[in-house]
Amino acid sequence: TFWNKKMAYTLMKKATQFIAISKCVENKYKAIVGHENIQCIYNGVDIETFYNKDHEILNDSNVVITMAGRITREKGQLLCLKELLPILKKNPNVILQFAGVGNENELNAIVELRNKEGISEEQVKFLGFVKEVNRLWSKTDIAIVYSKFEAFGRVTVEAKMAGALVVGFDSGGTSELIKNGVDGYLFDGNVCTLNQIVQMILSDKEKSKKVAREGRKSAAEIFTSENNAKQIWQLYKDILQV
Repeated sequence: TFWNKKMAYTLMKKATQFIAISKCVENKYKAIVGHENIQCIYNGVDIETFYNKDHEILNDSNVVITMAGRITREKGQLLCLKELLPILKKNPNVILQFAGVGNENELNAIVELRNKEGISEEQVKFLGFVKEVNRLWSKTDIAIVYSKFEAFGRVTVEAKMAGALVVGFDSGGTSELIKNGVDGYLFDGNVCTLNQIVQMILSDKEKSKKVAREGRKSAAEIFTSENNAKQIWQLYKDILQV
C-alpha cells in the first residue's frame, strides 16, 4: 500500500520504463503507467547458492514439509497446519516445520492448535530465523507457499532450485512460477486443496520425484540472477539506444 497513492502514481507515470517483477504486477499497473511503458522482468535467484543437483526428495523414512517466511496470518501457516492435521495424525513420519519469526498471536495460535490436537513438538516444529535457507531447502521434501498475495515468490524459486517439490496457492506471482503437475503443484482451497495434493505426493513417490526434478530444472533455466541482469541491461541499452 502506498503511503501517498496519488504522489506515487504521479512519479510512476514519469518513468521512461517501469519494470514489473511478475505478470500479475504488470497487469495491475499497466493501466496506470501505460502498456508501452511497462515490462515484466522476473526477479533472479543466485544459482550458485541455491541449486542442488544431488537433492532427491522422499528417500528418507521421514518426510519433511517446510514453510519459510515471516509467520503471519497472510502467509497462512495456521491454515496450512489445519489442512494437514489429518495427514500428520495418520503419518507420524511426516514433519511440518516453520522457518521464520513473526506475529506472537499467530505463533501462539499455531502452538495452541498443535497441542490441542495432541501433536508433538518434534512433528510440528518452529525453527526460528534460518540464516542459510539454501541448506533448509536441501533437506526439505515438500515446500508449501500458502500466501495469496505474492508479487513474485522468491521462496518458490529458491525451493524449486534446491530440488524440493513446491506446492503453492494458485494466485499472484506463485501461479506464474509453477506449471501445475509439471514442475510443482497449485491448490486453490476449494476444488483442489492442499491436503489432497500432499496426499497425492505421498502416494506416488516416483511421480513426485519427477515433478521435483523438473522444478529444479525450470527454475535453474529461467529464474536466475544472471537472466535478470541480462534483461535489465538490455532494457537500459534499448532506452539509451546504445
